[in-house]
Amino acid sequence: MSARARGGNVELSVADNGIGIAEADLAKLGNPFVQANNAYDRSHDGAGLGLSVVKGLARLHGGRLELASALGEGTTVTIVLPLEAEAEDESPMPAGAPRARPASAA
Repeated sequence: MSARARGGNVELSVADNGIGIAEADLAKLGNPFVQANNAYDRSHDGAGLGLSVVKGLARLHGGRLELASALGEGTTVTIVLPLEAEAEDESPMPAGAPRARPASAA
């Protein structure tokens, strides 16, 4: 596992030296319920949700998920997130809407 800042982003990477993923299957991964090998006799468990959840969370934060793999050599999953978050919409609250009080004023 590694983390580094690069080009205004933070990159979080996890690598293994497992069975790897065929290049043709890489584009499909990250979609819900998709697995590179979905045969009933496969030797690995899982529903195919982990990468899709990570991909969705990365997108919610303005980032992306990257996959690199080679059969028989392993896989590297990298999440790239921007270091600077976009400012939230500071729209005025509607009249009569309850406002939070600072904890020190309570």
